[in-house]
Amino acid sequence: MITLGPDKNQAAFWRLKPELDARYPKGRYVAFHDGEIIADAATYEELDAVLAPRRLPKQTYLIIRAGLQYPEFVTIL
Repeated sequence: MITLGPDKNQAAFWRLKPELDARYPKGRYVAFHDGEIIADAATYEELDAVLAPRRLPKQTYLIIRAGLQYPEFVTIL
């Protein structure tokens, strides 16, 4: 699962991907905001609960799952 976010977060994800894969168990949810990791959790629901008090608009952060393979580019028709 990947939720689209601003390019700054996507760039941070690709830059940190090797570290994420080494640091977090496969499948763990990790959230980026302003190019920084702001939270992680075992499930999406847990991550959502951690992020909710911050009241960040969902379109301003990126959620990825550690250890999964994501394409760098996708064409949507």
